[in-house]
Amino acid sequence: MKRIVSLLLALSLAATIPLALGAESKQARRAGTPEDSVFIFGCVMDANMIRYTQLDPAFEPAYYQFNHSYYFFEDVEPGSYLKLTTFEHNGPAMFTTYYIGFSGRTALDIRVPTKPGLYYAGYVDFSEMKKKELIFLPVKKYTEVKLLKFLLPSVKNKSWVPVIESRIKELENGSK
Repeated sequence: MKRIVSLLLALSLAATIPLALGAESKQARRAGTPEDSVFIFGCVMDANMIRYTQLDPAFEPAYYQFNHSYYFFEDVEPGSYLKLTTFEHNGPAMFTTYYIGFSGRTALDIRVPTKPGLYYAGYVDFSEMKKKELIFLPVKKYTEVKLLKFLLPSVKNKSWVPVIESRIKELENGSK
């Protein structure tokens, strides 16, 4: 019992040291709403997993991962830079995981818009790997509106729902 009390006392003392040294606490995280964030969505056919890492040093470190061919990230900081770092392809006979890492560029890297709102990253199909570069081709038969309708029920942050519904109506009215 003495050990537990001593450990708790030591941990609480260690937790207050940064405050005694004048450290400031971090600002609260953004709410992830249409007013302060970017909602990024897209699809890579036959993807089993896709992972982006925020690499711009002017922004907070972050990563975004989705375990499906379609993906969406509700809380991306406007102006940041997302680098595709891991991609798992569901091929005809097996899964292949590509660890791209932090160097170089891929066709799917994203410079996030500085204005909060929706950002369509595209609908692509993984073609091949040539000279250590992943090649993705656009898929024309699927559209932004189809993807938005498909992912709408999965959106967790309900403040995005009216924005997505508005975009769907805008796209449908523009195609008539």
